[in-house]
Amino acid sequence: MSYSEANYENAVIQLIEQLGYTHVYGPDVSRDYTDPLYSEVLEFSLPVVNPGIPQEAINEALFKLRNIENGKLEQRNLIFTDYLQNGIEVSFFRMASRKTIALNCLTMKILTATALL
Repeated sequence: MSYSEANYENAVIQLIEQLGYTHVYGPDVSRDYTDPLYSEVLEFSLPVVNPGIPQEAINEALFKLRNIENGKLEQRNLIFTDYLQNGIEVSFFRMASRKTIALNCLTMKILTATALL
């Protein structure tokens, strides 16, 4: 089998499905294509993926995701990829002390399951 973009894409889809995720063909997902973050699902999923985190921290993460404006497109893509892989650093107060955590935004199956609703 020769290398092609289609072969690579299919291999990645198979790998993701073997991990228990469901693949959904993009055009089959009903959404607002002017919003690259699929905000409706993201806003629902962040608190589920990060239980016990206050809404103020969720809002900070959403703000950071929506406002990546440093540098060129390549630099913004690197920042976004870092958020996906390592979380988004947010701060909040709990029991009179300031906490800083890396809020997860893409680590649980809930994101995929929610996208199917």
